[in-house]
Amino acid sequence: MRHTPLPKLAILMLAGCCLLITACKPEQDGAAKVAPHASTATTKVAVQIYGTEWCGHCQHAREYMAEHKIAFSDHDVEKDPAAQEKFRELDGRGVPLIIVGDQVLHGFSEESFEQAWQNQNSPST
Repeated sequence: MRHTPLPKLAILMLAGCCLLITACKPEQDGAAKVAPHASTATTKVAVQIYGTEWCGHCQHAREYMAEHKIAFSDHDVEKDPAAQEKFRELDGRGVPLIIVGDQVLHGFSEESFEQAWQNQNSPST
């Protein structure tokens, strides 16, 4: 009996998930989007989220930013080739990958984000 190598199987599964997601959601242009609330936010540091539509942790990060009125740009690494390239350059291993000023966060937790946010927004002495 011959087995399919694991890498090929993983690629097929990922492709199937992408097709399923694309079929279930309306097509978007994939370009970076700035949160609609960004114009009312009072932030000093830019926040960028590299993620996907289907990722629960990505959605949690977006909701956190919206609740706290933190402006962010949202980059879909499945639909935007430029976002995919930047994600690779930043050693993206999973989503979300979040940039807070000059800090790169792999994954999202409120605690780690708040620490990075405070570090970037504290006055320089």
